[in-house]
Formats: sequence, structure tokens, C-alpha cells
Amino acid sequence: MDSTVAITGAHGFLGSAIRSTLDAEHHVTSLGRHPGDEPWQLSDNLPPDLDGTLALIHCAWAVAPRTSAVANMNIAGSLSLLDEARRHGIPFVFISSMSASDTTRSRYGRAKRAVERHVLTYEKGIVVRPGTIRDEAGGLGMLGASLGRLASLPVDAQIDPDPLVPLVSLERVVEESLKPVVAPADTPREIVLVDEWTPLSRLIASLAPDGTTKRVIRLPQALITTASTVAQYASVPPFRDLADSWLGLIDAAHAHRTD
Repeated sequence: MDSTVAITGAHGFLGSAIRSTLDAEHHVTSLGRHPGDEPWQLSDNLPPDLDGTLALIHCAWAVAPRTSAVANMNIAGSLSLLDEARRHGIPFVFISSMSASDTTRSRYGRAKRAVERHVLTYEKGIVVRPGTIRDEAGGLGMLGASLGRLASLPVDAQIDPDPLVPLVSLERVVEESLKPVVAPADTPREIVLVDEWTPLSRLIASLAPDGTTKRVIRLPQALITTASTVAQYASVPPFRDLADSWLGLIDAAHAHRTD
């Protein structure tokens, strides 16, 4: 182990997989609040010291509550890390999202896009935009928990038209996120990762208990989107955060259809 790679969010769904792979060849410094971490959090005013670090992979992100204040904290904390990486002249890998765009209605997506714009002004800044990440067991991270709750309802809510969800394997996201570390000269500045676009109804059905019969309720997609927009901007918990996720999903699917 002759090099150190720093990573934020090393205890999350994606970050833990990246750290596990890195451990085989590198010394890893986890920046965070868990035992054994180098103390750091997004709300810190000062960035961590990256002396002797080969690269920084930034996975950490506060996902709730999805308010403007939390979005601004995420942006400020990320840019502080970027400035430190720039000062040391090391690659900065930013784990973004398919919902990040200039036109998305999602606060999460807009905040991710704000950071992306700064990362791409740095010659060693790399943006990774994965779709919904699926592990080998079929787990879908935070989305899986939300869909699991929907699948357990006594009714089958069918959305018309059925939105498409971008899926990508955890293994592929880990591999692509590490390219700036193992092969920096061959890494593109923006990496979009999608294996397939899958109907939302199919994902929900895959999580439903076997043999259950439910009453079908058809819901217009436009109605859900309008309600989500109201809930988000009215900042009504707990619907605000679910609404923000929905808007990010719908806007990403729309961008895919119009490409």
C-alpha cells in the first residue's frame, strides 16, 4: 500500500463498496463521523487536510430534509472539499445523480448540478452520474426501501404513463468511480452510468410478497407530479422528501425520452 485515497460517505451503500475495493490496493482515509474516520462533515467550515493523498472520492450527501438550507449546506461542503483537492492538485471524483440537470424541479438534483458545474471547471474534476444503483442481490438502496413500502400496500397503484427508472449495477459504478484513481489519463470528465431503463411498476412488483392479490388503482402521472410540486415547495413533511425524489425521477425519465 503505497498511496492514500480519501473518501467521504464511506459507510453508505455506494461508499462502503468503493472503500472495500480500494482497501485491496490502497490505504484509505475515510472522512466522516464514524469511529476510525478522519473527523469531517459537510457542515464543517474547514476542509480536511489532504496532504499525501492520491485522490478524493466524494460520496457523502445529506439527503433529508430536502430543504433549501440543507441543499446549500451540501453545496458549500462539497465546494470546500473541491477547493482542497484543487490546492493539492489531486483528482476529485464527485458522485452525482441522474436527476442532476439545469432544468430539474428536484432540490436534490439542482444542488448536485450546482456542484457539478464547479467540479467541471477543475481539470482533474470528474463527475459520475449513476442511475439507481442495484447490488447483486437486487437491493436498490434508499429507493428500494421506498418501493418496498409501496409494494406492501393492500392496493396496486398503477401510474399512467408508467415512468422509467434508470438502473445500473453496483459493480459497474464502483469500477467507473475508481478509474480516476487507477487510470486517470483515460478517464472522461463526465461519466453517465445506466444499464437499462425499467418501468417503475416492474420494480414495485418485484418487491411485492408472492401470491398476493390487490385491487388496482390507476393514478395519472401528471396528478402525482403536480401534487409533488406543491408538497415540495410548500415544504410539507414527510411528503416533501418523497415529492423531491419523484420529481427527480420524472425529470430524468423525461430527459431520457427526449434525447
